[in-house]
Amino acid sequence: MINSFGMEPLHPGKFYHIYNRGNNRDTIFYQKKNYFYFLKKYDKYLSDWLSTYAFCLLRNHFHLLVKVKDKSEISLRLLRELDKYIAKGYLKLPKDVEPSDLAVHDKFSRMIIEQFRRLFISYSQAINKQEGRVGSLFQKTFKRKHIDSDDYLINVICYIHTNPYLHNSTSNFRTYPFSSYPSFLNNKFTKLKKDSVIKWFGSQKEFIQDHNTYLRNKREFDWIIED
Repeated sequence: MINSFGMEPLHPGKFYHIYNRGNNRDTIFYQKKNYFYFLKKYDKYLSDWLSTYAFCLLRNHFHLLVKVKDKSEISLRLLRELDKYIAKGYLKLPKDVEPSDLAVHDKFSRMIIEQFRRLFISYSQAINKQEGRVGSLFQKTFKRKHIDSDDYLINVICYIHTNPYLHNSTSNFRTYPFSSYPSFLNNKFTKLKKDSVIKWFGSQKEFIQDHNTYLRNKREFDWIIED
């Protein structure tokens, strides 16, 4: 169900492809350090609420594959804080939201949207200061699509990881440094849900093969998303 914002609510236990880009398709990552700073801020604001399975950051947009954590995975402290936010009138809903909206009653969805808002504001302030710019950096509403099948999960992961090549940002997506793809090929610690992703593909070898196959047949999956 799409709510009054024209956006997909974010429900516990569900997978989503989340993406956003710069206002007017403008640059959001100017320097190498900006990519790492964004990931640091993302971890700060969203890691308590989302599990991350794949990501890719490009010059003027980004992609994430996430799962909203179940209530049992969220600390009691955070749940109490969320209830206090609601009780004190924080996370107020815009006037145009209808009472019948599913998202109106979904405090998790509202909190995650708020956390993304905080992420974008915090990151934008740093970039505006760095670049001597003013105004909004990101498009106002970040996009998300509910992933409702195993095949869709596999295709979205391949899409996210091959995105730098599809947008001519690199000739080899496998070595692109601001994507989660390289993390799946090493044993370094990361908060990414690497084991789960590899199991979906069957093995690390199949993970690699399926990405290669996807890239060869990318037009077959153009329905996934328009950047």
